[in-house]
Amino acid sequence: MSNVAEPCKTCKSTKATGELIERVGKRGKFYGCSHYPACRHTQNADPREAPPPDGAPTAAVSPGPAAEAPVALTVEPLVLG
Repeated sequence: MSNVAEPCKTCKSTKATGELIERVGKRGKFYGCSHYPACRHTQNADPREAPPPDGAPTAAVSPGPAAEAPVALTVEPLVLG
């Protein structure tokens, strides 16, 4: 989102249109309507997390080679003295 406040997509048809403002919740940043709790519209702050628009093709994402490589941990005894 840009620095200019966007109108709320849910309450924009009413006389008092709310604006989307950045908020922080337990799952990170998001945009919520300034008329909360009367309007509970929210959207993701990160566009990569936003669902694709209706009818848009979706791409499968591979976790990549780093996620597939096995990890080996070794533990050595602690020697004092």
